Amino acid sequence: MKKKITEIACATSVSSASMTGAVAAIAEPPQMEEPTPTRIDVLEGTFSTLRSSHAMIKNINKFTQNSLQAVQNCEKIAADNGNQELAQEHLLYALLTQDDSLILKLFEKMNIQGQLFINSIEQAIGKRPKVQGGQAYVGQDLNNVLIHAEDEAKRMGDEYVSVEHLFLCNAEVCKP
Repeated sequence: MKKKITEIACATSVSSASMTGAVAAIAEPPQMEEPTPTRIDVLEGTFSTLRSSHAMIKNINKFTQNSLQAVQNCEKIAADNGNQELAQEHLLYALLTQDDSLILKLFEKMNIQGQLFINSIEQAIGKRPKVQGGQAYVGQDLNNVLIHAEDEAKRMGDEYVSVEHLFLCNAEVCKP
């Protein structure tokens, strides 16, 4: 899985360093997404899956509305594709296909054809094992992304975990 995402990133010349630069270039002066500390009840199914999979999110109240939505959509994308394991590809697809996606805008800023990248991610998701029934669970690599996202936010001087932190951690966990 790491190899697939790394190949996709390499094919489009995306690196975490260029992503960090693009995030800084496109980010407007501190206009962070609105945090939503009471969204846990809305996302009960996803976060019960995260809890039962032993995902170690430090403080879900530190996630912005868009980052929470991406995590929630991750489970839906996996279910729609018959995947039992929630993986990095699901999160990446969720981040790229959100309404008014910041990550897609970053790709455009770096002259990367977003739709081609989305198509590559769809193909990677399509190749994942399909199952019927069973309990969804968070894969180890996605778990690592979620664990490190809050650390990435702190490292960047941000109070809340936003979509760019999730994306950067996703790219970091992809390193071979």
